[in-house]
Amino acid sequence: MATKNVGKPVKRQAKEKSEPTSVEHNYLDPPDSIPLPSVNVESGGNGGNDDYHNGNGNGHGNGNGNGNGRRKNGGKGRGGSVDFDDPVIFVDPRETTEFVGISITEPVTTSTTTMATTTTTQPPRNCVVQRPRQSDQLIREGSSKRIYSLDDVECSELCSCGESLILTCHALCVPFAPCRTALAFYSHASPAYQAFRGRCLCYSGRFICMKPPLGEYILPGGIFLLLGYSAADEALLRPHTNLGVQDAVRALQQYITTYIDNQTQCTLTLFNMTEENIIIAARLPHDGKLKDIELLRKEKDECTAILKTISHQINSEHSELQSHRLLSIFKMSEVEVVWPESTSAAARSGHGPGQFAGCHRLLYAAMLALAYLSSWTTLRMSDVAT
Repeated sequence: MATKNVGKPVKRQAKEKSEPTSVEHNYLDPPDSIPLPSVNVESGGNGGNDDYHNGNGNGHGNGNGNGNGRRKNGGKGRGGSVDFDDPVIFVDPRETTEFVGISITEPVTTSTTTMATTTTTQPPRNCVVQRPRQSDQLIREGSSKRIYSLDDVECSELCSCGESLILTCHALCVPFAPCRTALAFYSHASPAYQAFRGRCLCYSGRFICMKPPLGEYILPGGIFLLLGYSAADEALLRPHTNLGVQDAVRALQQYITTYIDNQTQCTLTLFNMTEENIIIAARLPHDGKLKDIELLRKEKDECTAILKTISHQINSEHSELQSHRLLSIFKMSEVEVVWPESTSAAARSGHGPGQFAGCHRLLYAAMLALAYLSSWTTLRMSDVAT
């Protein structure tokens, strides 16, 4: 409950002029608490608190006189002193009592309770592959591994560890066939060498070499990983993995991140693919501030070592690569760094890779002729001896 002092001067036209009464003498400081007065109301008037009523009644208060002024409420003021001789009539403030509804809204307190959760990292679960005279092989749940047998060089197994540690293995057996040339026979998995193709491997009746046949590729300036793979292995693995040699780039990129360098910016892209050979280029993100030759030098410094690591692991039959469900198809590898000036110089001199194709064919024909003469001479000598 709050109190208000309502006072409004009312101007009246007076007959005579006199000194105005000071406002300060007519306003009183309101007390802290105001008791409601008891008012006797006659039959012709309104109650003492007549600001809320209309009419011309005489309210019994502390003042006298008629209340027929031009106030909105016609009741006579209580405790008011009126001097009609003054030009400005001051009515001392009327103490009214109002009920003011106060809405008190208590602040809403939001309490956040953070539950401390303890996360327990479960150790990886593995399937165990046991074979006679071999150490146990562990395969992580959700992955697969190619396992080789010591008793049978022709066959291997692709084992997968599924959900609930269910182990599934599929036998992969390649034909145990030798490789034949005009001069010699090579048994399965024996090394060999071919001109312009580098080191080779006899695998299931076919030579798998580091490089494609001469004339089937031309390398521009860049850093390249040359790979020879087994088409027989790819055909055996595809029904169980749904992967082929075209997926090798992504698999090699993941292999680099996992086992070699997880901070490198070298990106592998497929450059060329022929029968049982693919060529992969290593690139760095393009930098407009560097010239092409400067970017190539930077690629050489940052990417060559990574590619050589992959090449060495393939040629040395590294266990991680040999047990991979896709990368195990690669048998031979080599890294080449080609500078643009060497490529252009070879083209100007007419001794580029394409020019060597004719020479290679002539050399190959000469070797066949020599082998034929050698074999014919051997047969003639054996006939003479008999």
